Amino acid sequence: MPSDLHERLIWEATRKGWRTEPWKPAVQERLRMQPWIEEADEILALLTECPLQPDAWRLTIKRDGPGCDLLLWLEFLEVEVTHRISRDKWQWYSAIWEAFDLTDRLEFNVIVMASDGTTWELNLYPRREGHVA
Repeated sequence: MPSDLHERLIWEATRKGWRTEPWKPAVQERLRMQPWIEEADEILALLTECPLQPDAWRLTIKRDGPGCDLLLWLEFLEVEVTHRISRDKWQWYSAIWEAFDLTDRLEFNVIVMASDGTTWELNLYPRREGHVA
């Protein structure tokens, strides 16, 4: 078990299904499969450009209900022990969220973990003029 708090929290997350190896190859491979390939061209290009490595990530396949399409969820975990998510990361995550939001079968979330291990979903919904949060 790692001794640094940041690394220890990531290690705990891996015990709950989060992955720490580079995310791009696995995500790109899955997006090239049916049924997601039809919606993935622009997203694949965006992800190829993305320089970020989250603290951890996971892919989940879900179905909203009987007879519904399969949904592919990509989630990134950011552990905030000493500093918050940078503006640059926020902009990349927002761009990824917007690209995924334009599809019917792909979802993207960023989960934030505090130093006490609590988690919450980062609100990446774009704040447009006239939008009330």
